[in-house]
Amino acid sequence: MGTSSFQRRRLFSAGDWLTLVGMGVVVVSAALTWSVELPEVTEQSEVAAIYVSRMKHEVAGFDVHLGRLRAGWVVVVCAVAAGALLLWEPSPREAGLIRAAHAGLAVAILAVAGLHAGPYPGVVLALLGGVLMLAGAFARSRPPNP
Repeated sequence: MGTSSFQRRRLFSAGDWLTLVGMGVVVVSAALTWSVELPEVTEQSEVAAIYVSRMKHEVAGFDVHLGRLRAGWVVVVCAVAAGALLLWEPSPREAGLIRAAHAGLAVAILAVAGLHAGPYPGVVLALLGGVLMLAGAFARSRPPNP
């Protein structure tokens, strides 16, 4: 049997896996709690105090405003766009540009989550997903180990 120069490519590299897992985590985070709002009560009475203490409203990422945008949609669009960058294998000349776009989208997710920092599951998962996606951007640009 002769030797061939055909080299089989693995289905997903480590950078691809980090990006895909990070993307999934970020998309899920948008539906979770990003903040808690207390209801507005105009009366100052004991009943109003009990109402406020028991009726906290958990706000999901899709309901958190970021100017005219909603934070949940911003992180979902950034995550899906970074995941879409996995659809093609860049040439060595384009690799730097793709890595910069991928890392920029991950940093945008980290910035949005950082602006709403708090002990809320949505924010924590968005931060975790952003870090995974950022690691995926740099791991993907490294040459594979033989």
